[in-house]
Amino acid sequence: MLDENFPCYSFKPSSLGNSIISSLFFSENNSKPRLVYNLQKPDLSTSDLKGCYAIALYDPHNLGIVYADVQVKAEWTQPALSVADNRAQNTASTALIPMVPETFLIQLYNPDHQITVKMKTGTWNPMAYWKFEMPVESFRIPSSSLLDQTQNSNDPVLNEDTPKVTFKWKRDGKISKNLTCYMVGKNDDGKKRKEPDITVAFFKGGKGLTLYEPNLRRVEVEDKKGFELVLLLSAVVIKDIFFYPTKEMFNIFPSKDANSGSKSKLDIPEVSRMNNSTPNIMSNNTGSNTHLHSSKPVVVPCILNSSVSSVFQTSRSTKSNVDQETERLKRLVAAEEKSRKDAEKEEERRTREMLKAEDEERRRREAAVEKETEELRKLYGSEHIKNHNNSHASATTEPVPKIYKLGGKILSTPLRVSPAVTSWLDARRKLTKPDES
Repeated sequence: MLDENFPCYSFKPSSLGNSIISSLFFSENNSKPRLVYNLQKPDLSTSDLKGCYAIALYDPHNLGIVYADVQVKAEWTQPALSVADNRAQNTASTALIPMVPETFLIQLYNPDHQITVKMKTGTWNPMAYWKFEMPVESFRIPSSSLLDQTQNSNDPVLNEDTPKVTFKWKRDGKISKNLTCYMVGKNDDGKKRKEPDITVAFFKGGKGLTLYEPNLRRVEVEDKKGFELVLLLSAVVIKDIFFYPTKEMFNIFPSKDANSGSKSKLDIPEVSRMNNSTPNIMSNNTGSNTHLHSSKPVVVPCILNSSVSSVFQTSRSTKSNVDQETERLKRLVAAEEKSRKDAEKEEERRTREMLKAEDEERRRREAAVEKETEELRKLYGSEHIKNHNNSHASATTEPVPKIYKLGGKILSTPLRVSPAVTSWLDARRKLTKPDES
């Protein structure tokens, strides 16, 4: 254990004495370990999971509550034989060899979500690492609308635009059995340099998983409980199928079973992983999502045999119903989209008609104004005729006649007078001025 104060999951054999069941105990702050999960593999004597590795994580107190499971199908390939072997087996068929795939899926329940874990090989470092992504948002926005609750477009898990946080498991050494999980640093500014990777968990030789609590606050994942389940299952699966690959892990024993290449599915009832007995280590940082983990778990009732491994044999009878419901919802969404487009087209048509009517009304008013203007022009005369008359009058106007004062009377004459008469009148006017004064 790295530190007794850190949250730690320890693996121990089941108290029932069953080799296919392992118990997971949780401890924190040097507290007494308590049972929180059971890790179970299928019973080979009763299951038909030939050619498939399977493991599930479920509640130790209620065998019908499965939180997550993993199934890895072997990839069959033709072995490379020498020339002598090919001649010796010319008449006989060559048996296929199972190969470990590079990827596997972790199925989480309520909300249903699949996490893909893929093995990567470094370009300059031959040591491989295992990479997976967790969405930042995993839960739907609470809504009283049934359509909002069923539409896939409102599910952040299925939305491709939902931001994701990348994690990777790295082996401490080529022959080491220890793994360390890192949160990959971001590179938002577009520069070559990015934030350094931070450590979030340690897996020590298959004995236990320790969460590095000081760095958990920097993990921006809404589904904290789902993140812990992914860490547990991914570490166990990597240890089982990549560190110690054998035919037995794919449930292959007789050669006839190996040749058949059976690829049965792991059938486990889909139930809740919320409100289990395990404390949410990272819930202190996401107080807004506390109500999501405090809801009552949805448990699918199932009939269990005396053996706990009967959980793997329970058929997913609701799969066809889920597919039918999915198709119905798709048709409902398509019909709603069609009605919305029809309403938009109708609104556009009404807008065009309204604009056309307004344009016709404007033209009608302009025509009425033009008609009234023409009538007034005919009644009172046109403006250009008045301008013509004014210009003609100004061209033919005689000079303004002079005003003469004779005998105390003002005399205006439009006639032209001779200069002699004009000089006499001026002299007369000068002589009469002193008398008047």
